[in-house]
Amino acid sequence: MDSPLDLATLVERLDYFRGAPRRRQPSGAHKEWQHFIVHAPDIHALINFNIIDHAWSERATPRAHVIVLVRALDRAGWDGDVERFHDGAYAVAEGRVDARFGANTLRFCDGRYHLHVRSRDRAIRADIELRPVSIPVLSNNQRLAGGRRISWVFVPRLVASGVIWLDGQRYAIESAPAYHDHNWGEFRWGEDL
Repeated sequence: MDSPLDLATLVERLDYFRGAPRRRQPSGAHKEWQHFIVHAPDIHALINFNIIDHAWSERATPRAHVIVLVRALDRAGWDGDVERFHDGAYAVAEGRVDARFGANTLRFCDGRYHLHVRSRDRAIRADIELRPVSIPVLSNNQRLAGGRRISWVFVPRLVASGVIWLDGQRYAIESAPAYHDHNWGEFRWGEDL
């Protein structure tokens, strides 16, 4: 009898960068993002690595973004930024969770997601490891209006450890609950989703 797959193997088999479809079929508005939320007692964080490929225009080149929002509970409000990266400033390894967007990296190795974030314009840094503790779920090729499609993998429960620095103040993260989803598809913002 075959042994059941461990969580790390399931993540590796399901949650990898698909890559822009322009090399396969230039059909339009490919989007792909890896999204993480961490709820530590002293700080909450949203970190998102995403790529938008507007292949319908010959002049358009893919763009990558890192979105970072943090809320330290000893301060008022959220802080964060959206950093944009163009060709050459980012690299994504298709078939794996392995990406570099400027000084920011996302990897899956040793059974954990590793986030390394260095905001260019805001005093925000993060080094976080997220260990899956629930089975990843795949929803593939869900139909949207206009014949478009979206797919996603989500890991509803992870355990996060590491550190976030905000304006020079260090916030430790120890066994904090976290969430992850990875979405990809071909659609345009503003369409009927």
